[in-house]
Amino acid sequence: GASRSGALLSQPRCNHLQQDDQACFKYSEVRGEFHFWGWNSVLDLAPPLFEVEVAFCDNQRVTVANARTGEPVTIQDATYSVATIASSPDDAAQILSSGALFTLGRDGCRPMLLKGGQTRQLSVQKPL
Repeated sequence: GASRSGALLSQPRCNHLQQDDQACFKYSEVRGEFHFWGWNSVLDLAPPLFEVEVAFCDNQRVTVANARTGEPVTIQDATYSVATIASSPDDAAQILSSGALFTLGRDGCRPMLLKGGQTRQLSVQKPL
């Protein structure tokens, strides 16, 4: 249509809105002006402004290990998940990302980018 370009603006002083969100605008070539389109957290047009790198391994890239026993986890058989933390007993955690651990490199240590300023649960599961 008449809108082919757009703009994303961050909202650093709008504390009542979602943190690290951007307002998205479409430019109307017919009218020569920008019109509010929506929030990036809903439209998902651009990555978050502030991302953090997380991994299942430390900086020395030691293989993934069981947190309770210290025993190495067999990468080929394990899966991983990244989830929200339930805010109340009635709330369910939401899985944001999951997959085979070997997709994070042969040692399972490839970092992932997550939106900053939020608490997430990272877990590794191995088959029973």
